[in-house]
Amino acid sequence: MTAEEQIIKMTMAIKQAIKVMGDRFGSTEMDVAKAVEALKGSIQAEGG
Repeated sequence: MTAEEQIIKMTMAIKQAIKVMGDRFGSTEMDVAKAVEALKGSIQAEGG
């Protein structure tokens, strides 16, 4: 799995999780964007 595929897969998982949490805690699209950026940074830092 390439880093790009990993990011896409994780982005979908994060969106799903935030959709569920958003119903309970009021998370927003900005939270999704922040989580995705943090994820991209960590995957690229690993050299993936």
